[in-house]
Amino acid sequence: MAKSTKAGKDAYPPSRTAGIERYQFKPGQSGNPGGRPRRKPISERYEYLAEVPLLEDVRLLLQLGPGSTYADAAAIQQFRAAIKGDTSAMREIRESIEGKATIRVADEDAPDEMRLHLTIPKVREIA
Repeated sequence: MAKSTKAGKDAYPPSRTAGIERYQFKPGQSGNPGGRPRRKPISERYEYLAEVPLLEDVRLLLQLGPGSTYADAAAIQQFRAAIKGDTSAMREIRESIEGKATIRVADEDAPDEMRLHLTIPKVREIA
């Protein structure tokens, strides 16, 4: 006659269950709390290329010093565009340095401690 097995932990030989308890998740705990890592293939390539030294002919063309990188060239070009009057380049530089502009809404009749300041991100129009 075959031996009946018990349900639960005792159903397996001790060699298979030894040490399992220490790896078990507690109730309500996720086995992957951060989820699947998000990939940003284009951004990762931009980050890499930003630190690559410029080719010598490009560096000389842009009149940059030795050891200049693609990030240096991009920043210089952005400033040159801003100096020529490109307002989107000016905005990009300001937002990179100071952050996005905030819209302040205040009730002029309210006491100072009751004024409300809202920050609303600007939405770019799709043309």
